Formats: sequence, structure tokens, C-alpha cells
Amino acid sequence: AVTGGMRVGMGRAHSTLLAPRASRWMGGDGGKRKRRETCLAKAGFSARNPQVLKAAIRELASLCPAVQDGINEYGVFWRVEGPLRGPLADAMVVAIWIQWHIDGSFHFVTLKPLRG
Repeated sequence: AVTGGMRVGMGRAHSTLLAPRASRWMGGDGGKRKRRETCLAKAGFSARNPQVLKAAIRELASLCPAVQDGINEYGVFWRVEGPLRGPLADAMVVAIWIQWHIDGSFHFVTLKPLRG
């Protein structure tokens, strides 16, 4: 991954990502979740194929640049923007991970449609 001309590797991130439970992202209770649900459904993701969503998130992390997006007492936040390749179509998304200070491990935080 590249940020500001510097090489920033998410290291083992793409092989150790924690992807969301499909039921969490495919439910509908409010505007943000509804937009996310619609975005993922149009791309062909559903609660019946969570492994496909997980694989697409891992692919996104391995192919698109990660940019440091913030830092707090728990760790460093990394932002990845790009196409989430679904069974039916690509969806432009933003994915956020946190790299824990304590051990350097990466953990998935959220996924949302990219506003353009």
C-alpha cells in the first residue's frame, strides 16, 4: 500500500482480516445500514454467502492502497478505498481497519459505500 509517497504495508493484514458477519451488514435498521445493505445487495452479496463477502474484503485489502486515517490510544486506523468485487457487480467502498498498538495485529472495523 502506498501513502504520501511512502510504502505502507498492511503486512499480514490481508491474511488475518476479521471480516464482518453478513447478518450484521445485511440487516436494515436505519439510513447508514440501509445504504450499506443496498450497496452490498446490488453487488450480489447476501447473508447466504458471507464467505464471498469475506473473500472480497480480503481482495480489496490486498489490491488497493491503505492510507493511515487516524490514531488513538488503541491503535492506528487504516482506510482502503476501491472496488469490492461482488458476484453480480463491483461496489465502490471504503473499508477501515485498526492496527492494535499492543501487538500490531489488524482488525476489521467497518465497510461503507464510497460517496462520490
